Amino acid sequence: MNTPYDFTESAALLEKLFGLTRDGKIEWQRNNLVSRTSEIMTTCRTTLDKDLDALIWSNDKAAGFRLSEKPDEALYIPEISAISGRDLLSISINHDHSAEQGAIYVLLMGLLELARRSVDKIEPKIDRVKQYLDKLAV
Repeated sequence: MNTPYDFTESAALLEKLFGLTRDGKIEWQRNNLVSRTSEIMTTCRTTLDKDLDALIWSNDKAAGFRLSEKPDEALYIPEISAISGRDLLSISINHDHSAEQGAIYVLLMGLLELARRSVDKIEPKIDRVKQYLDKLAV
């Protein structure tokens, strides 16, 4: 985890995922998990090419990205992020050290926010409020 290779390849994938998510071509699923220490971890997951999972996550201390192969169907439980197949790429960036990672950290946090907005269908709700306010202005 956090090898130069992982950072380089993750940056390229995060950039592509960001663009496709922005264009509405990637569908994300979100979970908020609570650990034993009551720490909340937000995760967004999407399936790529049927047998690969992309996961972005953030908690109070760090944020990360993981690309993994799905395990055998008999073992796969999508709601539990701890059960997964073999990791292909994995990075984790402490929020306190985010300046050291610069662009990839900004891209990761931007994608996490974009995925969250996509899952929560925020843009249509904002458009609806704009239309409502336009009606009131007349």
